[in-house]
Amino acid sequence: MVAALTTPWSVKGVSEDAKQAAKRLAHQSHKTMGAWLSDLILNQPAPESSQKAEKEMANLILALAKRISVLEKTVADHVQSSDSRLRSLESDTLENNVA
Repeated sequence: MVAALTTPWSVKGVSEDAKQAAKRLAHQSHKTMGAWLSDLILNQPAPESSQKAEKEMANLILALAKRISVLEKTVADHVQSSDSRLRSLESDTLENNVA
């Protein structure tokens, strides 16, 4: 890995103006040109399509969370209703057995 960091690298087609601007910006950042360029490349925000996909995924997760919440309430309501019916049946059974 160290060799990869120290091996010279050239990029064809970069104008002299772009090279000088990169050198100036790297110097202003108190970094070597390689470190500055690496930071610039690796710290780029996600492409718009990736950001859009992340937002869509977040919206889907929120929608699922809402559905789960509704389902939890529905299940709780059914459990409570079933429990109430069961108690009523038990009460009726006890009354019929006593009589």
